[in-house]
Amino acid sequence: MGTRGKVLAAIMNNVLDMTNDLYAESPLEDQLWVEFKRLEIGAERQEFVQVKKQIYALDFAIYCATGKIDVETDGDTWHATREQRKTDNVRDNALKTVGWRTFHFSTPQIKEQMEEYCAPTIVENINRLGGLDEGKTVPRKIDLKAPSGWQQLTLLDSAIKEDQDKKGTVTQVKASKQQRKRTSK
Repeated sequence: MGTRGKVLAAIMNNVLDMTNDLYAESPLEDQLWVEFKRLEIGAERQEFVQVKKQIYALDFAIYCATGKIDVETDGDTWHATREQRKTDNVRDNALKTVGWRTFHFSTPQIKEQMEEYCAPTIVENINRLGGLDEGKTVPRKIDLKAPSGWQQLTLLDSAIKEDQDKKGTVTQVKASKQQRKRTSK
């Protein structure tokens, strides 16, 4: 992508981010949106998804390398009735049928357990689905322990991470060999 394309992409990302900031559907959604921005999770607010002939409004849509996540804030007003729970069930099943993972977080969870439960659950699933799909070569995984909440893996980091996942540890010798191969090319 040339310089003009990169500038245009940056402008579009800023416009989309500002558009997401305009939504004021509920205080719970706003609180979750602030957490997504803090962790630099690119979520779309009020994303409309069509399944067969039905259109569903997702509170937050997160697009990952190998899947999609729907995050719902279940406030006491909208999700308290038995009838609404039945409707939510049909909706969740329809979305699951076309590949969405849906997570529901209640008012107490969002207000009292954001850092201990909500954010880690969402981040774990983003990472299980290969990281955030931001249109880059390598999807971005999120590390809650990193100062900014995320990390961009390089190709070498990705290979070492896969090796760690398989063996539990990685040896310095293997990393050195990989480094030598890269530099000798």
